[in-house]
Amino acid sequence: AKNGKNVLMHLILIGSLAFVTTKAYAASTIVRLSEPKSPATSTFDLVFVAMDTEDRDMQAECEVKKPGSSSFSPFGPVISIPSGKSGDSEICPVDASVLDSEGTYTFKVKVTPENGSSIDSNEVTVEYDSEGPDKPKYIEKEKVNDCVNKIKVKTADDGETSSVQVFADDDKEVDIDDSHRIETESMGPNETFEFEHIVSGDDCDKDWYYAVVAFDDAGNASNPRAETVTTYTEGETKTEEETGEEEVGAIPVEGGAGLTGGETGTAEGEAGEGQEEGKTEETSEEGSVLGEQIEEVSGSKSVFKSPWFWVGLVGLGIIIFSVSKKSKKAQR
Repeated sequence: AKNGKNVLMHLILIGSLAFVTTKAYAASTIVRLSEPKSPATSTFDLVFVAMDTEDRDMQAECEVKKPGSSSFSPFGPVISIPSGKSGDSEICPVDASVLDSEGTYTFKVKVTPENGSSIDSNEVTVEYDSEGPDKPKYIEKEKVNDCVNKIKVKTADDGETSSVQVFADDDKEVDIDDSHRIETESMGPNETFEFEHIVSGDDCDKDWYYAVVAFDDAGNASNPRAETVTTYTEGETKTEEETGEEEVGAIPVEGGAGLTGGETGTAEGEAGEGQEEGKTEETSEEGSVLGEQIEEVSGSKSVFKSPWFWVGLVGLGIIIFSVSKKSKKAQR
């Protein structure tokens, strides 16, 4: 009988603990913050869900620990979650006022139920990278034949470039979009890549112009760099060419990242290997970049630079003067 009483007491104690545990769990508040995409290249939304098993009104605060900081601080307005909305998705907008520098950001959400204690969500980390790599150092074209051009690209020594995209157009305004992209190559900073652009049929009769854009690991794009071309005219006189670049605004790439640049305005170009400094390139409307512009210098013009031309010209003047003088004496 004594053993029976002990068993009964144990059962009552276990039942009481189970009841207390159930009541404690039922009164709890839970908040879960979803993992955003990282790295982020622009503003974004943090999505979270808060639940209260007693369906009480709740207040939620979004908090951030910025790069270089050791503590969290609230941002944005306090979010009210009324009774009956427990379990609904809520949003913390992360805008430019929060993302004020590049680096690693840590976020969490603090939820306080009515007449209850505050509960913190899990923490999530996002790497913010909004700046694109430097423009590729150069893109050069060598005509192999009417249907083949050899293209050579060299990236900037910027520590950021991870890939490049090359675009071709039969118009000097090279459109930067998927329909004009002819090559994508994974390559790092200060590297060189060569390939052949091969066309056929009527395309062999066209003049082709090229531009290249660099991308970093986050998908940020550089400003486009137009090709540099070395050509020669009659008399082996080197042509003068303008191939710097112009800063452009955001250029959308279909199916890819936006090309982010500065304000419109001509910037001093960087010369490729063996090219002259101080050349300028033009960018026209958003989404296109002007190819090379060549000022033809013919071989006939270069003759004026020869000293023999001037010696001959002086000699001819002397002969004409002498003949004229003898003619006047004969008349007398």
